[in-house]
Amino acid sequence: MSPDALYDKGFFFNRNHASNLRLAESKNVLLEHRHPWPIYDSPACKTMDSFLRIISEERLADELKSLRERRGRGLRALDVAGQGSWLLDYTKNGIGEVVAVTLRDFRDPEKQKEDRSHHLEVVEGDIFRGKTWLEISKRSSKFDLVVCRPEGPMHDLSSKSTALALLDKMYQMLDVGGILLTQIPFGLIKISGTGWIEVLSAIPGLSVSYDENEAFGLIHTPVLMIRKDGGAPSNLRFLRTSPVNSSDRKEHIETTVG
Repeated sequence: MSPDALYDKGFFFNRNHASNLRLAESKNVLLEHRHPWPIYDSPACKTMDSFLRIISEERLADELKSLRERRGRGLRALDVAGQGSWLLDYTKNGIGEVVAVTLRDFRDPEKQKEDRSHHLEVVEGDIFRGKTWLEISKRSSKFDLVVCRPEGPMHDLSSKSTALALLDKMYQMLDVGGILLTQIPFGLIKISGTGWIEVLSAIPGLSVSYDENEAFGLIHTPVLMIRKDGGAPSNLRFLRTSPVNSSDRKEHIETTVG
């Protein structure tokens, strides 16, 4: 099913994927005595470790500060499939508001009150449903930083079109000048000959960094960074998962750019 078809049906993803995430969270609740899924509340340094191959913490901090100066306001950040606490570490670098979307909000009332005082709002909802994204857009229609965390919803997605649909949705929430940091599922990068990264990299207005290499004999989670500059397309629905040869790829890029 294409990303467009997923949008037309009012939801973005295979319902089985949502069930898998719920199972993982429920299992963690039982094992950790109702503590949150470990990926939710890790500090910024731990989260950023996964993205160091494409951007250092120092460089991200500098880019956020520069963007804050150009905006003349506090930056807005979106944590996809997380609870946003780690992003508060970047308030000194210009982030003024954080919205997080998570399937279940594990915070106690005292923690919720504290987070609100730091301009962190958590949207409890299923990212596999369009209405959840509508709730996010009520907080802000655009964000300066969007992060889809490692071991999050991208980790086990087997549907290639589903992964591209999620990537497209996060990209659409990104304001001009903003940065998207996301994991890419292994299933997506192994599509032989698609060249979708090359297509993405050739689009005017987009700055793309990507890494899927191994290090020290370990397989890293593939990661992607997109900076959305002026003249960038409004969405990424032109990306496709079907194999293309080099001439088709060139024509596809020219058609997209045109």
